[in-house]
Amino acid sequence: MLPKPEKKRKTKSDIQQLDLVDTVSSAQKIKTKRATLLWALLFTFGLSLIFSIYQSLSSRQFSFSLPQFNLPTNISLLPTKTSSLDSELSQLFSSTPQLNFYLRTQNADSTTYSFSQNIDQLFLDQNYQQLISELSSTPATSDSPLAKLLPQGVELRQVITTKEDFLEAQYLINIPKKQIFIIFSGPRNQTQLVSEEKFAQLIEKIYFLILNQSTQI
Repeated sequence: MLPKPEKKRKTKSDIQQLDLVDTVSSAQKIKTKRATLLWALLFTFGLSLIFSIYQSLSSRQFSFSLPQFNLPTNISLLPTKTSSLDSELSQLFSSTPQLNFYLRTQNADSTTYSFSQNIDQLFLDQNYQQLISELSSTPATSDSPLAKLLPQGVELRQVITTKEDFLEAQYLINIPKKQIFIIFSGPRNQTQLVSEEKFAQLIEKIYFLILNQSTQI
């Protein structure tokens, strides 16, 4: 029979080493538990703080609105082309209140402009649309006083009506992208104002006023 192995006796140093290992393990476990508890407390405190802030903000009503500015409604804007032309024509006819006058322009885009003086003395028998229709059917002229004052290439149609006490002149001027209809009438005894030549001079001024306004931006 083989001899029984002898049991190794634990020395004092072996026992001290085991005790040290147990002590370190216990300390490590305690440290881990403390760290876990600390993080749990911090997490709980953080959630409570966030919830409290949210409730505080939810209970308040915030309103924000832009300041209101009351702008005056009667601001004078820059003069428009129409108001400028009105002013020019009013000035042109300021010295001839006895003349009856009507002007109407129509552009290619169908926009229109009109100006008149003593219009109640005009269109007693016909309206301007009928007169324009009749003028359109008359032949163009190139040897009248007005035709000689207008630039070459301008198409002019006119009808001059002379009666005992007054003179009436109707003109239809066609230029690219614009049609100009003008009618004049006045007492014949005002020879310094009422004549075909005087009307032609006025219309020449009106023509270039309209042309100038059309080219302005």
